[in-house]
Amino acid sequence: MDHRLQLQKTLEKIDGVKRVYYAPTVNTKIEYPCIRYSLNRRTAIHADDKKYIKGESFIITFITRDVTKATAVLEQLEEIPFCNFDRTYVADGLYHYVYTKNY
Repeated sequence: MDHRLQLQKTLEKIDGVKRVYYAPTVNTKIEYPCIRYSLNRRTAIHADDKKYIKGESFIITFITRDVTKATAVLEQLEEIPFCNFDRTYVADGLYHYVYTKNY
């Protein structure tokens, strides 16, 4: 199964998020709170001159204006297998919580 589509479905099920965006363009009107995610890395392990194991990594960012309601969403993100918290930052009055999801 396509990992990106699988991740999209998982993220859309999270309560407390209005929209889920995959690599939005600069012209996209973003509604908060939301999740923005994009492909971070594709890896492969080679054996016998062939790709033996393939993997992907996605960056998932939860963005909200209301930090007091963020905990419920963050707990749901942390329940996703192989999804790890990376960092947080504030920009333009928006709180960003960044996770990495590996396949």
